[in-house]
Amino acid sequence: MALASALGGGMMVQLGIGLAGIGLVFYNTDSLGGWQPAELLVVLGVYTLIAGVARSFIQPNMYELMEGIYDGKLDYTLTKPVDSQLLVSITRFQPWRLVDVIVGLVVIGIALLRFLEKFRQRQQAERRVPRRAPVVAVLTVVEEPHEHGLGESMFWIHVEDRVEDFP
Repeated sequence: MALASALGGGMMVQLGIGLAGIGLVFYNTDSLGGWQPAELLVVLGVYTLIAGVARSFIQPNMYELMEGIYDGKLDYTLTKPVDSQLLVSITRFQPWRLVDVIVGLVVIGIALLRFLEKFRQRQQAERRVPRRAPVVAVLTVVEEPHEHGLGESMFWIHVEDRVEDFP
């Protein structure tokens, strides 16, 4: 259990619950408030990615900072001739937490593949259904004579792309 926790087990449980929630919602519907399943997968993947970065870099250093304040070791860090904030921020790094970053990137990649699949299906459907040509085109010509004897011609073209049934 300690190994699973160290390898981001808590994040994997959160990801599993998120995926199960998305699956349950979209089992009965195609969209949720205008959101498609792939879009929510991107949100879940970005959350997992950001959480992985935070667990790798930020969280260990925040614990180290609190521990240093409590133990009195922060004074030693503050007296160093380098930027104290930088030194406190890069003290600890947990590379095994980068598993969450990789998993987040995989979830985003799967969502992008689903986007591409939907896009290709939409393109193929548009190729199968021929576009309708204009059904009715009416050309109207109006001749208006002027007082000098020269005429002026006006043209209107009206295109109707739907046909109404007549009784």
